[in-house]
This record gives sequence, structure tokens and C-alpha cells, in this order.
Amino acid sequence: MTARIRGRALAMAAAAFIGVHVAPGHAEVVNVERSGVFVVGGPPSGDAKSGLGVMEHPMMPIGELRARWTVSVGTDVLEHAPVIDHQGSICAVDSVGNVTAISKDGTVLWQVATGARDAAAPAVLADDTILIMSSSGDAVALRAGVVLWRAPATSRSRAPTAALALYDGGVAISVGPVITLLDADGGIRARTSIASSSVVSLLGFRDVILAADTSGVVWSWTAGPGGPERVGSLGDRSDAPALIDRWLVSIASSGTRVVELDILSHRSTVVAEARAGERFLGGPTLRESVRDGHWSAIIQASSPNGEFAIVLSDNGQEQSRRMIFSRAPVVLPDGGTQVPSSEPRTPLIVDASGTLVFSTASGDVGSVRGDTVQRLSGVCSPQRAQVRGASEGSGSVRPSIVGLSWLPPRTILATCRSGIISSLEEVPSGGQADQSNL
Repeated sequence: MTARIRGRALAMAAAAFIGVHVAPGHAEVVNVERSGVFVVGGPPSGDAKSGLGVMEHPMMPIGELRARWTVSVGTDVLEHAPVIDHQGSICAVDSVGNVTAISKDGTVLWQVATGARDAAAPAVLADDTILIMSSSGDAVALRAGVVLWRAPATSRSRAPTAALALYDGGVAISVGPVITLLDADGGIRARTSIASSSVVSLLGFRDVILAADTSGVVWSWTAGPGGPERVGSLGDRSDAPALIDRWLVSIASSGTRVVELDILSHRSTVVAEARAGERFLGGPTLRESVRDGHWSAIIQASSPNGEFAIVLSDNGQEQSRRMIFSRAPVVLPDGGTQVPSSEPRTPLIVDASGTLVFSTASGDVGSVRGDTVQRLSGVCSPQRAQVRGASEGSGSVRPSIVGLSWLPPRTILATCRSGIISSLEEVPSGGQADQSNL
């Protein structure tokens, strides 16, 4: 593993970037009267940090995992976890654009067909409006089962990224290289374009929008006449980078490296490398130490013998390792063992004590608390990725759980690719959470 030492004092920074290398790009300010000041980030209430990969919650329940209710949201597949609005309603969108709202007790509240096919992950705006983007780049806003507005795409035939909600009720969206700021009514505030083929993720840093592109380059932009500025590089494409304070942390698409980008100094560092024969899965879940300003990452890793939950410090040191489950290694003809693939996996959920919840590729959900690992089998059915032209039933198995979500106060939602959402709770077994977990 690669280690480096960071000073304990955090540098203070101005609201805008100073001295960032300016890369080619252009910005188009549209309707300046409606542009005004915007604040980047999620709505001020609710779990605003969860969309940035910081998924630390109050105490989760102690006991054996059990399914409380299960709801099918339609006949088509789900590719993203649902979003939860500030009233606790669960909103899911399937691959043909059907949006379904479910109450905390599993009652279907409403369902609307929007026609937004192959939509990106939905977003909750400040006023509980649900925003989704179709594969054609159109943005659709709904609230209480009613379509409020549609914003046409700025370009076509590009896979959209998830929208970034703003505190003032607006939203940032991207299609291909184009980033657009919309107000709460769907009006265009400003538009810009990065010097790259496509944006893959949007994040908020203070009053700046960060955009990571297909090559791992990160750009910054504030609404105005100036174009995007190059901040630095993650070294490789990352669909799920996590932001905590001034640090953007990602796992390389190969699953072999954890990379940190300091947004203020523009310095990129390989924090850690996977052990031989192992691969990191999904995106990191970050926790910050308020005492000294450092962070740690909780990452799921796969090896020929099973999967682990690993805690890495920001200097690359492995602080702990817990086996989630074991398996028999696949022996190759040459006598070696098969190295696992860096398959996508939903990030782990972590509570304030360090208890975490994880998923497996086969559709199980489990929890790790200290030295105790519990697993509920068969929450979701395995899904097979069909290869074009191959016989039916062939192809690799895709992870059947596309998202884990925390539903206050003490519930975990597991979203299945097959269109099933399950509410999981733990049957209390007494005692208090162990503060020394992980």
C-alpha cells in the first residue's frame, strides 16, 4: 500500500477556486435575471450527505435481520436505489420510466408513467420534487404523483448522470459534456460544457459544482461567464466517487486502487492498492474524524476465498478487516486461483457506532457488528447479464441488489434489480451497540 503523511491542520479556502489551471471549455449564461446565487448540495433537511458517499447514520437496530414488507414496483427492472423524500416516502423509477411512491409501511401511494426510459438515478429537490432524467436527456419533475414540468435535452444519445440537488430548490443536470442549471420551475439558469466526451458524476463542493468525466478528470464550475476549470485527475473513470470535506475519494474501475484528490491543492494521491488476488468493489463509504480532520474509508473487497469489509485510513493503512462471507476458491487449470472481477456493488451503509450493512452479488443482505456477522439469504434473486447473440441462460451474473438505503429511524431498504423493494429490520436481541466496531 502507498502511504503518505498529511498535516493535521486543514487549510482555509476562499469560496471560489484560486489559481486553478484553466482548461478549454465554454459557458453560456441563460436568463441572467433568474440565475442569481445558488448553493450547491442537497436540501437542508434529511440525509444530505448520503448522496456524496458519506453514509453515516444514527444507531441501527440490534438483532436478527428480518423482512418487514416487500413491494413490487412493476414488471420492469430497477437499475438504481430509490430516493427518500423528507416525509419518509420512498420513490423508485424503473427502466421504462414508471415512478412509484411507497409509504414507510409498504403501501403504494401512487404510480406515474413518465416515459423516461433508462432513466438515471432520481434526485429529491428541496421541496420534495422528484427529478429523473431519461436516456435521451430529458428532465422530468414530479411531486405527489403529478408531473410538474419537463425540460428538453440539450443533446441526444448520451447517457445522463444523476442530478445534483441545490439548497435553493434548483438542480444541476448533465448530458454528455453539457452541464445545465435549472431552477425549481425547470427554467434554465446557466449552461456550460467541459472539454471531454461526457460527465459521469456531479457533486457539490461549497458553492462549486464538481464534474468527473469518463477519463477520471475532475472539473469545477460556478454559474457565470467563465467556463469549467480543471481541478485534477482521479487517474481512471469512477462512477461513484465520494466527497468528504475537501477530499474526493474513488476506487479505480479496475478495482485495484483507492485514489484521493485534494480539491483545494489539486493533488492526486494513490492512497492504497488492493492485495494480490483481491479487488475493491463499488464505491467507498467515508467517515470523518472531527477531532483531527482525517477520514477513513470502509470498502467491500473480494478475494478468491470470500469477501471482506475493510477500513482504510487516509494514509493508506488498513485499520481493520472483517470477513463477510467465505467461499471455495475457483482453481484454474494451471493450479492457480481465479482472481475475482471488480464488479459493481452498492456502497456499504454505516451507522454512528461503526455497525455496517452490506449486500452480496447473490442477493443476500447482512450486517457486521464487532466480531458478529449476520446474513439474510435470498433477499433478491440473482440476475444474469445476457450477452447479445448468446444462448438463453448464458452470461455473467450481475449483482441482484442495486441499492441499500437507510429509512429512518431503524429500517434498511434493499432494492432488487428484478423490481422488488424489501424493508428489512432487526429483531431486537437486547444490549447496546458496541462503540468499538470496525
